[in-house]
Amino acid sequence: MINANRQTIYKNLLTCIILWGIFELVIGYLQLFGFIRNNNFLYKVTGSFFNPGPYCGFLSTIIPTALWLSFPADNSYIRHIAKAYIIGAIIILPFLSSRIGWISAIIGSAIVLSHIYNFDLRKRKNSIYIFIGILLCVLFLYVLWHLKPVSAAGRIFLWRIGISAALNKPFAGVGWNHVAGALGNAQEEFFKNNIEAISKYSAIGIPQYAFNEYIQIAVSWGIPTAIAGLVSLIFLIKSALNNKNYGIAGSITAFAIFAFASYPLQFTQFIILICLLSSLVLFSTINAQTYHYLAITIICIIGIIGIYNTYTRNSNIVEYDNYICNEISEYEELFSLMESNPHFLFDYGMILRKNKRLHESNIIMHKATEISSDPMPLNIIGRNYEDLKQYHLAEKYYKRACYRMPKLLYPHYLLMKLYGRPEYNNVNLMTSEAKAILTLNPDINNESMAWMRKEAQTCLDSLAGQAL
Repeated sequence: MINANRQTIYKNLLTCIILWGIFELVIGYLQLFGFIRNNNFLYKVTGSFFNPGPYCGFLSTIIPTALWLSFPADNSYIRHIAKAYIIGAIIILPFLSSRIGWISAIIGSAIVLSHIYNFDLRKRKNSIYIFIGILLCVLFLYVLWHLKPVSAAGRIFLWRIGISAALNKPFAGVGWNHVAGALGNAQEEFFKNNIEAISKYSAIGIPQYAFNEYIQIAVSWGIPTAIAGLVSLIFLIKSALNNKNYGIAGSITAFAIFAFASYPLQFTQFIILICLLSSLVLFSTINAQTYHYLAITIICIIGIIGIYNTYTRNSNIVEYDNYICNEISEYEELFSLMESNPHFLFDYGMILRKNKRLHESNIIMHKATEISSDPMPLNIIGRNYEDLKQYHLAEKYYKRACYRMPKLLYPHYLLMKLYGRPEYNNVNLMTSEAKAILTLNPDINNESMAWMRKEAQTCLDSLAGQAL
């Protein structure tokens, strides 16, 4: 237990967390009823986030703390605020369609309720409830899987890709801003070595995140750092339970589960929340030991670096959007500030290409592939090599673009045109790429796609006529 003064400060901080959650709820409800616009036109509700998934995870992380605060009888003010938050969150969560958010809220709340009602797993009479609970969990997970089976399978695929990327640099990692590039390289390597899997994972897009923060940290800063972060969370949960801070334990558990299948550390709100929850564990511990400080330090360091990198990346994107660059010299002046911005690097590489500085364009496009999983820089590198009449290198990069995102038509179109050149003239390969263009089903179908399909059909018709 903690003394009265510390307990007052402790509860006030917890109340601030609940009020923060209510603020996010207000934003969500205003978006739901159309009073304000959200941050992503594809979704109805996003809160202060750009996607309903992280928004759901944020609300779910706070629910266990609110649940714990809704029971004490000594402070009706806090109790009513907590109950209001829980009701508001439960109503809006179904609109957010985040399965991992729902699961994290349920498990985090179960930890709180089990201690509120003194549910003892060692008692024999509770075994039937345990059995029923396990059956319900299995049924619930089955239903959740079949709500969006393609999405679930894609997430597992991304974990596989992320683990592969982490194993390439298991100790040092690639750096926070290079994770997307590492994931793109790993996905490219996977499809290159498993061509038969392309049809199975035809819906896979460009991997921006690992959708598992432990894997994301392993790719970024090495496997030992990821293990240290996970162990620190487990230790903080255990410490919170030992000190009867069940709401904090439930919330950290909810965060840890949500981080298993999403990307909360990409958002400043999440990082501040988990650092605050972790610090409250220390604040409420009477005899804090060195390992308490170590665990919280690890979490806070990961969070602070995450905030810095996320802020730098986002500010660079916003700052670059305000620039209008028309000359190479303008890009050269911005390079030192914007070299971590993939959009800037791509535009810089393109203006170099337009000015026939093809080797320099390739250097910049290679830098873009290090921080982005987008296959377009690979296509441009291939086109530069084709213009330099280095056709085998052009073929190499077109194929890399095909493997990085197999459902795209454009790299197959470039290969088809390359194989049709008099200098190359490979009818079999040209036919294969033309058929691929007609078979693939990309997410977007526009005039460019229709034109490439028309070109592919013309190519096949011409080859058929020559055969006759």
